[in-house]
Amino acid sequence: MGKILIFILICLPAFGRIVGQSTGTWFTAEEISPEVMVISDHGADNMYLIVGNDSALLVDTGLGSADLASYVKKLTSKPLIIVITHGHPDHAGFELSVQ
Repeated sequence: MGKILIFILICLPAFGRIVGQSTGTWFTAEEISPEVMVISDHGADNMYLIVGNDSALLVDTGLGSADLASYVKKLTSKPLIIVITHGHPDHAGFELSVQ
């Protein structure tokens, strides 16, 4: 049982990326105040994007289930600062490359 659970935990993020990217609608964003958006990770959890004058702040990176970097680039072209509130997988389960 333990080996099966470990296998599922290792493979689940990769499976989620495949499913999320194929649908094209994994993330949704809603502006909750001027220049502040809540990004939903397919209803599982929320991330926040705050767009400033020179850069944008992304609070948390979600589950890692889809291509968050590409989605955020559709919302802003400004350089990103990323803050992870804590290390749980639903807040920091995704490695976001900032370039």
